[in-house]
Amino acid sequence: MPALFNIEVLKAQSILARTYALKAISNNKKLTDTTATPVYKYNN
Repeated sequence: MPALFNIEVLKAQSILARTYALKAISNNKKLTDTTATPVYKYNN
């Protein structure tokens, strides 16, 4: 997400990312900084 977005949008995104990470960790999922563990899947 570009840093030029509205500050409230960036705050919301950070909360969502943290919540996802905490839930994944509690379920023993391995998180990486690659596209190997995307949060969502895009279907055409």
